[in-house]
Amino acid sequence: MKKIFFITPIGSENSKERTESDFVLESFISPVADKLGYSVLRADLINSSNRIDDDVINQINISDLVIIDITGLNPNVMFEFGIRYGLGKPFVAISQTHDDIPLDIRNIRILEYTVNAPKISRIQEKLSAMIEETSKSNNTNRNAEQIGQNMAIEALQSGDTSKIENFMKLADMMGIDVKDN
Repeated sequence: MKKIFFITPIGSENSKERTESDFVLESFISPVADKLGYSVLRADLINSSNRIDDDVINQINISDLVIIDITGLNPNVMFEFGIRYGLGKPFVAISQTHDDIPLDIRNIRILEYTVNAPKISRIQEKLSAMIEETSKSNNTNRNAEQIGQNMAIEALQSGDTSKIENFMKLADMMGIDVKDN
Protein backbone atom coordinates (compact mmCIF):
# COMPACT_ATOMS: atom_id res chain seq x y z
CA MET A 1 0.00 0.00 0.00
CA LYS A 2 1.26 3.49 -0.84
CA LYS A 3 1.97 5.78 2.10
CA ILE A 4 1.24 9.43 2.88
CA PHE A 5 3.22 11.11 5.64
CA PHE A 6 1.36 14.08 7.12
CA ILE A 7 3.61 16.91 8.31
CA THR A 8 1.72 19.32 10.56
CA PRO A 9 1.97 21.26 13.80
CA ILE A 10 0.92 18.64 16.37
CA GLY A 11 1.14 20.34 19.76
CA SER A 12 0.40 18.66 23.05
CA GLU A 13 -2.73 16.63 23.80
CA ASN A 14 -5.87 18.84 23.78
CA SER A 15 -3.99 21.85 22.37
CA LYS A 16 -5.45 23.91 19.52
CA GLU A 17 -2.74 22.56 17.19
CA ARG A 18 -3.54 18.92 18.05
CA THR A 19 -7.30 19.45 17.77
CA GLU A 20 -6.93 21.07 14.35
CA SER A 21 -4.39 18.51 13.15
CA ASP A 22 -6.66 15.65 14.24
CA PHE A 23 -9.60 17.31 12.47
CA VAL A 24 -7.66 17.73 9.22
CA LEU A 25 -6.37 14.15 9.42
CA GLU A 26 -9.75 12.60 10.22
CA SER A 27 -11.98 14.82 8.06
CA PHE A 28 -9.91 15.47 4.97
CA ILE A 29 -6.77 13.38 4.59
CA SER A 30 -7.74 9.90 5.85
CA PRO A 31 -11.01 9.61 3.86
CA VAL A 32 -9.28 10.73 0.65
CA ALA A 33 -6.26 8.51 1.30
CA ASP A 34 -8.50 5.48 1.91
CA LYS A 35 -10.35 6.15 -1.35
CA LEU A 36 -7.08 6.43 -3.30
CA GLY A 37 -5.39 3.42 -1.69
CA TYR A 38 -2.95 5.18 0.65
CA SER A 39 -2.22 4.62 4.31
CA VAL A 40 -1.55 7.76 6.39
CA LEU A 41 1.00 8.37 9.11
CA ARG A 42 1.75 11.39 11.28
CA ALA A 43 4.84 11.76 13.51
CA ASP A 44 2.99 11.19 16.79
CA LEU A 45 1.44 7.99 15.41
CA ILE A 46 4.77 6.30 14.64
CA ASN A 47 5.26 3.27 16.86
CA SER A 48 8.99 3.27 17.40
CA SER A 49 11.64 3.57 20.07
CA ASN A 50 13.96 5.52 17.74
CA ARG A 51 14.66 9.21 18.05
CA ILE A 52 11.66 11.20 16.84
CA ASP A 53 13.69 13.30 14.39
CA ASP A 54 15.26 10.17 12.85
CA ASP A 55 11.81 8.65 12.31
CA VAL A 56 10.44 11.88 10.84
CA ILE A 57 13.35 12.32 8.42
CA ASN A 58 13.05 8.68 7.41
CA GLN A 59 9.32 9.09 6.67
CA ILE A 60 9.99 12.31 4.73
CA ASN A 61 12.42 10.34 2.60
CA ILE A 62 10.56 7.05 2.07
CA SER A 63 6.88 8.05 1.89
CA ASP A 64 5.24 7.99 -1.52
CA LEU A 65 3.61 11.36 -0.84
CA VAL A 66 3.91 13.96 1.89
CA ILE A 67 1.08 16.32 2.79
CA ILE A 68 2.40 19.41 4.54
CA ASP A 69 0.20 21.74 6.58
CA ILE A 70 2.05 25.06 6.59
CA THR A 71 -0.63 26.84 8.65
CA GLY A 72 1.15 29.18 11.07
CA LEU A 73 4.54 28.54 9.44
CA ASN A 74 5.66 26.28 12.29
CA PRO A 75 9.51 26.13 12.18
CA ASN A 76 9.64 22.33 12.43
CA VAL A 77 7.07 21.96 9.67
CA MET A 78 8.95 24.41 7.44
CA PHE A 79 12.25 22.58 8.08
CA GLU A 80 10.65 19.24 7.19
CA PHE A 81 9.00 20.84 4.15
CA GLY A 82 12.44 22.05 3.04
CA ILE A 83 13.86 18.53 3.31
CA ARG A 84 11.06 17.03 1.20
CA TYR A 85 11.27 19.87 -1.32
CA GLY A 86 15.03 19.44 -1.54
CA LEU A 87 14.66 15.72 -2.15
CA GLY A 88 12.50 16.53 -5.17
CA LYS A 89 9.83 14.05 -4.09
CA PRO A 90 6.04 14.52 -4.41
CA PHE A 91 4.16 16.62 -1.87
CA VAL A 92 0.89 18.50 -1.46
CA ALA A 93 0.87 21.69 0.61
CA ILE A 94 -2.20 22.79 2.56
CA SER A 95 -2.92 25.80 4.78
CA GLN A 96 -5.77 27.60 6.50
CA THR A 97 -4.72 30.83 4.80
CA HIS A 98 -2.58 32.12 1.97
CA ASP A 99 -2.00 35.44 3.73
CA ASP A 100 1.31 34.67 5.44
CA ILE A 101 2.94 32.42 2.85
CA PRO A 102 6.63 33.37 2.43
CA LEU A 103 7.67 34.68 -0.97
CA ASP A 104 10.01 31.71 -1.51
CA ILE A 105 7.09 29.26 -1.67
CA ARG A 106 4.27 31.40 -3.08
CA ASN A 107 4.67 29.74 -6.46
CA ILE A 108 3.62 26.37 -5.00
CA ARG A 109 -0.05 25.40 -5.25
CA ILE A 110 -1.49 25.33 -1.75
CA LEU A 111 -4.90 23.90 -0.92
CA GLU A 112 -6.66 26.31 1.43
CA TYR A 113 -9.00 24.80 4.01
CA THR A 114 -10.89 25.86 7.11
CA VAL A 115 -11.71 24.11 10.36
CA ASN A 116 -14.60 26.49 11.07
CA ALA A 117 -17.77 25.31 9.30
CA PRO A 118 -15.75 23.64 6.53
CA LYS A 119 -17.17 22.36 3.28
CA ILE A 120 -15.68 18.95 3.92
CA SER A 121 -16.71 17.28 0.67
CA ARG A 122 -15.39 20.20 -1.42
CA ILE A 123 -12.03 20.12 0.35
CA GLN A 124 -11.88 16.32 0.03
CA GLU A 125 -12.55 16.60 -3.72
CA LYS A 126 -9.80 19.19 -4.19
CA LEU A 127 -7.34 17.21 -2.07
CA SER A 128 -8.16 14.05 -4.00
CA ALA A 129 -7.57 15.82 -7.31
CA MET A 130 -4.25 17.23 -6.09
CA ILE A 131 -3.07 13.82 -4.84
CA GLU A 132 -4.09 12.11 -8.08
CA GLU A 133 -2.37 14.76 -10.20
CA THR A 134 0.76 14.62 -8.03
CA SER A 135 0.83 10.84 -8.39
CA LYS A 136 0.46 11.05 -12.18
CA SER A 137 3.09 13.70 -12.72
CA ASN A 138 5.32 12.45 -9.90
CA ASN A 139 5.63 16.18 -9.09
CA THR A 140 9.40 16.00 -8.72
CA ASN A 141 11.17 19.17 -7.81
CA ARG A 142 13.20 19.91 -10.88
CA ASN A 143 14.60 22.92 -9.09
CA ALA A 144 16.49 20.71 -6.64
CA GLU A 145 19.18 19.88 -9.19
CA GLN A 146 19.53 23.57 -10.10
CA ILE A 147 19.76 24.49 -6.41
CA GLY A 148 22.56 21.93 -5.99
CA GLN A 149 24.42 23.29 -8.99
CA ASN A 150 24.07 26.87 -7.73
CA MET A 151 25.29 25.78 -4.29
CA ALA A 152 28.37 24.17 -5.85
CA ILE A 153 29.15 27.23 -8.01
CA GLU A 154 28.74 29.55 -5.03
CA ALA A 155 31.04 27.37 -2.92
CA LEU A 156 33.70 27.33 -5.64
CA GLN A 157 33.50 31.09 -6.11
CA SER A 158 33.55 31.97 -2.42
CA GLY A 159 35.75 29.17 -1.13
CA ASP A 160 33.10 28.48 1.58
CA THR A 161 32.10 24.84 1.34
CA SER A 162 30.15 24.75 4.63
CA LYS A 163 26.73 24.60 2.91
CA ILE A 164 27.84 21.64 0.83
CA GLU A 165 29.30 19.94 3.90
CA ASN A 166 26.02 20.48 5.80
CA PHE A 167 24.06 19.11 2.84
CA MET A 168 26.31 16.04 2.75
CA LYS A 169 25.76 15.48 6.49
CA LEU A 170 21.98 15.77 6.07
CA ALA A 171 22.04 13.38 3.12
CA ASP A 172 24.14 10.94 5.16
CA MET A 173 21.65 11.16 8.07
CA MET A 174 18.88 10.28 5.63
CA GLY A 175 20.82 7.34 4.21
CA ILE A 176 21.31 8.95 0.81
CA ASP A 177 24.67 8.25 -0.79
CA VAL A 178 25.63 11.39 -2.71
CA LYS A 179 29.39 10.85 -2.75
CA ASP A 180 29.36 8.63 -5.84
CA ASN A 181 26.88 10.79 -7.78
